[in-house]
Amino acid sequence: MELMIGIMNDLLGELPFLLLAIIAVLAIGFPIADKVMTRGSSLAKALFQDDNPAAGLETGGILLALLFVSYSAISGESMGTLTQDITTTGLAILLSIVAITIAREILGALVQAFNGGKNLNDEIFNQQNMAGAAVSLAMTMAVVNGITEEDMLGEMPLHDGMIALTVMGAGLLAIILYKFTHLRGASFLEEFFADDNPAAGVSLLGFAFAVNLLVSHVTDTVRDTDMATMDACIGLLATALALMISLAILRVLVMVGINKMLSANLHDELFEQNNVGAGFIDAGLTLGCAFLLVSALG
Repeated sequence: MELMIGIMNDLLGELPFLLLAIIAVLAIGFPIADKVMTRGSSLAKALFQDDNPAAGLETGGILLALLFVSYSAISGESMGTLTQDITTTGLAILLSIVAITIAREILGALVQAFNGGKNLNDEIFNQQNMAGAAVSLAMTMAVVNGITEEDMLGEMPLHDGMIALTVMGAGLLAIILYKFTHLRGASFLEEFFADDNPAAGVSLLGFAFAVNLLVSHVTDTVRDTDMATMDACIGLLATALALMISLAILRVLVMVGINKMLSANLHDELFEQNNVGAGFIDAGLTLGCAFLLVSALG
């Protein structure tokens, strides 16, 4: 009973910040994201008239991103008085919302540049491209993971900013590595935009979540040291890359075992048969391998 009372008291103490986060996301963050995501189309129509699962994945991902950066802002250290804490938390959330919005625009431009001029929003909201939505969410995940490492109002914003950019880069690197760890020479753009393979989309999200989990763990380790900014960034990126390679090796070993047990070929099921179930298996085993690595690192 005492434990429950203590937890409820802590929750009541944080209630102003929880309300602030919800208000900021619903009143500012999501309307801005909606206008960025759905230019030329209706989000409500895509979700509730067209029953577009790709739009649901994209929208859910954006909401997750906004609420996650809000969580990160709430988790910061106290600045002093309640008024100061609410002000700095609100400012951090607003700056994060702006950063996510700008990042989503940049990601859309990059996808269009390398996808034969096809528009990311059109792929998701009109073509109902689940794989394209997965690519967008994987990219957004990496950006958000970086944003949460930036203490814009802290004592070393430049140092934190360099760390944040390195974290973003490592997360985006996962999408590049996916071509080599999973596709085995197949075209990334063809798999995700021409063929619209939802199984590959699920697999990519599992890999992206796993990589960002490893990167976050390495970042926490770096922050516990007194390394200079550039040394910290280089060490973080090199260690993250080594862990990604380790993750890829573990994934292959587990997949070989599953193939033997099920008398199947998961790679063929994923990328030839477009088997979404195989995509969930791959995502699950990849995340599981990432947790094993984190546990081994201590």
